[in-house]
Formats: sequence, structure tokens, C-alpha cells
Amino acid sequence: MDSLKVADMHGVLNVVQDPPPTVCDRYAVDRRSGSKCTARSDPRFYVVVCVVFVFLVIRRSAAYCGIPPLYGGEMAIVLFALLCVRRGSIAQFTGNPVGCLSLVFVGLSIPFILIGYRDVGTQSIMYGSVIYYAIFMFFGYATVYTRADQRNFLRLLYYALLLSNCHLLVTRFLPLRAMSPLINGVPLLGNHDSAYVYFSLGIAYAILYGLDMGRLKSIPLLFLSLAAYVLGGERGSMLGVIAVGILLLWYRRVWWRPATGRLIQIAVVAVPLATLCIITGAPKSPIGQAVLGQVHLFQSIAGESPDLETKSATKSHRLHMWTQVIDETVRTDPWFGQGFREPLVEEVFRHPHCSFVTIFGRMGLTGLFPATILYVLFPLFIALRLKSSCPHLGEVDLLFYLCLAVSFWGAMFFGPTLESPYSSLVCNFAYGAFLRAAELSGCLRNSRAMYIA
Repeated sequence: MDSLKVADMHGVLNVVQDPPPTVCDRYAVDRRSGSKCTARSDPRFYVVVCVVFVFLVIRRSAAYCGIPPLYGGEMAIVLFALLCVRRGSIAQFTGNPVGCLSLVFVGLSIPFILIGYRDVGTQSIMYGSVIYYAIFMFFGYATVYTRADQRNFLRLLYYALLLSNCHLLVTRFLPLRAMSPLINGVPLLGNHDSAYVYFSLGIAYAILYGLDMGRLKSIPLLFLSLAAYVLGGERGSMLGVIAVGILLLWYRRVWWRPATGRLIQIAVVAVPLATLCIITGAPKSPIGQAVLGQVHLFQSIAGESPDLETKSATKSHRLHMWTQVIDETVRTDPWFGQGFREPLVEEVFRHPHCSFVTIFGRMGLTGLFPATILYVLFPLFIALRLKSSCPHLGEVDLLFYLCLAVSFWGAMFFGPTLESPYSSLVCNFAYGAFLRAAELSGCLRNSRAMYIA
């Protein structure tokens, strides 16, 4: 950090320091040297982040790599433990109450897995992943540790989001599942499970960082995310887009600039115009049906949509599953749940399609309390701190991480996000990076952690 001695009106020399570089200023040119920021991370950082992004882009296929019951996620735990655990890293992580709670949460799963092993064998490991995958919070925290790591992680995330959306769009028009080789019975390409989480995240990324990275990169990401969102046809993605939109409007002081406003104006004009052209010109085409499906999904959030084809997509079916699991857990043991036994529901799905209902069903209030703090109350606390009048270092990045959190909320409340290794790994890893970004920004304090540029 540079400093400059300046004389005040009485001739007294004062030391004026430049503010530390913002975490989000990754594309900006240094005002003094004219060169772009080229801070590099440790080589292990790139290995870990590349593995995480493989899970983000090909999802289920990455999770099924391995030898059962040790699939891709469990192998990633071993690999990340070798790469991420360094001297003092666990002590630094547990210096933050949220980090400490996440490790306690992971530890709670061990006796449940051992007890469930007597009844269902290695399946108890699979059921326990909804809990013990929270270990990836530590890996995210330890990997994306410095400000340079934060910059590089978010810079590389752009390409992962772009590839994820392209993967889904190509799958809609080409039979990738039939063309791809199999991994433990799962096609390598063409799986778009939980891809809807990243539609709203791509939109937020393009808006928040659009001016910094340029229109040639931001506009393709924005419109590919919007196209994937329309063709995806998922309730969770609609909730994520709505939540991200509200969040961006609420914190517009953090990111609003005239040039960014023009990018949004282009989207606001182009998207409704394209939608109108599709509905009026080709209402029965696949794209036209996808657009009309968004209307039906929106109806299903507040009520029942008669146009949804399957009962499993209706609001009443989800509520029925949730009520069934909650009632059975309260009857069995509300404190410790039903354990890691057979599926909690016997209808249509292996999971009740709400991660918090699943955690309550598996571990009762013992698991629900820490899960609520980690995944809901922690982002809400950061949101309140960010709303305060005090400016924070890297507040644009904090806002992006908040968008990431609410994007996953839509999937957590209406899908098996934490139960699915391919989405749970990315979610927990990103939450760990979020936790470290909150410390670097000054929103959270950790006396054991180092503040490295």
C-alpha cells in the first residue's frame, strides 16, 4: 500500500495512504503503472478450482466418477485434504464462528452414518453427504484465502458459468446423452441436473462485473444465462432470478454506474421484445413452449398451474412430501430425526426436494439448527452489514456472493441441492470462499486469520 506525505494548512505533514485494492477490481488497469493486475495464486489453487468447476459444468457425471461407494465427491475430499490443509489452516478457519460451526456440523454426521450402516450398509454414506459435504466450506475458505485468490477465483468463475450455460443449451438441441460415453452408467455429457442454479448467478455476474470485463464478455454471458433460464423451465431458477433481481435493486448503490445501466437497458428492451416475437410468431415451437412454460411455472409458485404436465412438478405434491417427512420425523424423534435409513419419501423422488426438510428428516433439530445458521442466517447477517452506511472493501464481490447464496436458496427450498454431491460440493465450496471474502472485507472478524493481499 502506497503512502504520500501531505502538508495541511498549518504546515504539519500528514501521511495519507491509498486505500487497499478492492477485491473486485480484477480487470482494472493500475492508475500509476498502466498495467493490469497479474497477481497469481499458488498452483494448488488452480488444481482445486478446476476440479470444482468440473463439478459445476458436467455435474452428475463428475459426481459418478470413482469406485462406489467412493464417488467423485468423496475422492475430491481426499484430494482437497492433501492440497488445502496447511499449517494453521484449521485453526484459522475455526477462529470464525461460522467456520467452527460447519466443522461441528460435519462431525455430527459421523455417528449417524455409523448407526445407519447397520441397517443400509454403504448407502448411509450416500445419505450422509447432505451433512458431511459441508467440509467443502473449509476447502473453499482455505483455497480462496488471499485477495489474489479471490480475484482469480471470481475471474475463472466467469468461464465456468459460460460453459455451464452453453452445456445446457447444446443439450437442448443435440442428443449429447446418447452420444457420450458412460461413467458408472451415467453419460459424460448432457446431464443438466441443478444447472438452473447458475442461470441467475450468470445474470448477476454480467451485471456486477460487466463494465470491468467489457461488453464482449458480459453481453454473451447475460444473454446465454437468460436463454438457458427460459429453456431450463425450473421453478428453482425462477425463484433465483426473482431473488437476485430484488437483491440487485436493494443494493444498487454498490454497483450502479451509467455504463452498467445501459447494459441493463439493452436486456430490458431485448428480452421482452424477443419473448413477444416468439409467442406471437411461433407459439407451438420448442422455444415458444419453453417461454409459455415460464408463465405456468410462475403460476405454480402462488397456486396450482393446470398446464404443468406431471404431478411431481406441482406445488401440492411438494407440500405433501414435506408434510409427510415432517410429520413422520416429529412422531419418530424430533431432536435426532429418522437417521440415515431408506429414502424418506416413497413417491416419485428419493428426496423430498427441499434440503432443509431432508436435513430435519435425517437428523431432526440437531441438524436443522446448524444448517439454518450456515446456509441462511450467515448470508443474511452479511446482507445487513453490507446495507449499513459504512463502505466495505470489495463490497461488489460481497454482493455477488450474496447473489450466489440466494441463487442456491431457490434450489435448496425446491430441490435436492445439498443432497446431490455435484451441486452440494460447489455450493459449500463457494460458501467457504464467501466466508473468507467477508473477513477480508471487514464484515467479519477473525483474530486467528491473516489478512494477505
